[in-house]
Amino acid sequence: MALDESVLDRVKRWVNWLREVPQGDSRLLPGRLVGLFDVRLQQWVRLDVLLDATADGKVHARAMLRGLATGSLLLFDLGYFSFPWLDELTQAGYWYLTRQRAKTRYQVVHILYQADGVFDALVSLGCILPIGRASWCAWSAFAAAPSSTAI
Repeated sequence: MALDESVLDRVKRWVNWLREVPQGDSRLLPGRLVGLFDVRLQQWVRLDVLLDATADGKVHARAMLRGLATGSLLLFDLGYFSFPWLDELTQAGYWYLTRQRAKTRYQVVHILYQADGVFDALVSLGCILPIGRASWCAWSAFAAAPSSTAI
């Protein structure tokens, strides 16, 4: 399951009462679209429109995941990366795949595979359950530094 959200585009100021709202004001944002997409079936499971465009996405994400089977794999971007959220997912029995934030500290517990620019290991990521899995590939054609994922 892929979880993502997007802030909807600013509305045009064609009506009188909107012309009084300063440019860049959050009241010009109509909201945000939050979606849960089943990657395997290639179809939407749930789409929600939230009226508050500035709300924290992790708060509504709990509602988006309600009803998912324990053991489901979740894919999400850096907007959802926080240790309390990852702890909550781990305790609920979900697996997740995300990129890690820059300067995230982790300790390698056990290396599973390391060769030809590929690194796959169990790591302590600062979660309540201390074992996570980190993998990355160094592709010189795409990036100078290796990208990383935390599972």
